Order: sequence, then C-alpha cells, then structure tokens
Amino acid sequence: MNAITVVMATRNAAAFVAEALQSIAIQRTSPMVDSLRLLVIDAASTDGTQELVNQIGFATLQQQRGQGLWQAWNQGIKQVNTPWIAMLDSDDRWEPSALAAHLEAMAAQPEALVSIGRTRFVLDGSELPRGIRPALLEGSHRGPIPGATLFRREVFKQLGLFDPANSTASDVAWFARLRQEGIAIAEPEALVLTKRIHANNL
Repeated sequence: MNAITVVMATRNAAAFVAEALQSIAIQRTSPMVDSLRLLVIDAASTDGTQELVNQIGFATLQQQRGQGLWQAWNQGIKQVNTPWIAMLDSDDRWEPSALAAHLEAMAAQPEALVSIGRTRFVLDGSELPRGIRPALLEGSHRGPIPGATLFRREVFKQLGLFDPANSTASDVAWFARLRQEGIAIAEPEALVLTKRIHANNL
C-alpha cells in the first residue's frame, strides 16, 4: 500500500509555506498515492504559519519539543507508521508528479530503500548567498536533499535518525552513511523538487 507521511519542519515560514502546502496537496491526486498524511512540526511560529497549516484538512500540527531542524525531523519521523516517509522544507515545493515518480522508480527497483530525484535551484533575491556556485542555478541536479527523496520507513531503523549534534550538515552525513552501507538507491530522472536559495537557508 502506497501510504505516505510527509514530515515538514517550520518556523515563521508564512511567506512560503502556502506554496509548499499546495504542492503537497497536489500529490493526493495521483492514482499511485493511496493515502497522504502531513505532519508539521512547528517551532513556535508567530507569523501566521500555524494558521495556514491548520487550513489543510489532512495535516496535523505539533509544537516542536526540542530545538533545531534535525530534532524537528526526528520528532516527526518517530511518529510515522506508514510504509513511506517524505520530507519537504516549508520554503520549497514539489513538482506535481514528484511522489508518483518516486513510487514508479521504487516499484522498478524493489530492493531500494530510498529514491532520490532531481532538484532545480532557484534564487529568491538579487544576490547569491556566500558559498553558492552560480552553476547550481543551471538545469537540475541530483544530490543528497531530503526534499528530493522518498524513504522507506525501515531505512531509518537501519541507519538511525539525523544527528542533532551536527548543527549544519546532519542530512549530508546521513546520506553519506546511506552510501557507505551500500543500501540500494532508486534514481528517477524526473525533476521532483524546486528549492529556493535565499539568505536564511540552513
């Protein structure tokens, strides 16, 4: 059964989150997605983010019990009981067929525990933040980005969760463990994620 839980961490994301939520809702129209639940972990937003989330009928809003992005993701993942887990940052958006592309790739490669699609990066603002290469804005790229990935729930039992002690790159470290363990990865050619680049990216 293709039942999916989407985990989103938010904090004062009202400027972007409506677009992110809409891109999640569209996934429910895919015949490949049997059911879709959204679990939002919010870090005490005060800008209307919580009100926007509460308008989504299939969403559950929880207050974050700790601090930091990685802890919020872990808080959500621990509660998931569906076979599949997806993650989307509140300032990004999925392509309409994102989850379908992942599910098709995983069906063709049933031994895979994750599917990693392609990401398009867009600049939100007039200047690239320090450390971002201009070439990143050209075309699409495949990389270790949670929002571009669909996870089988058991992969977190095998590899563990994200390390909250790693302040800026816990996701990169997690994906490095994934490859070091030789876990099978499906790699659909589809563009699945549009990721904003702005001054407040982690």
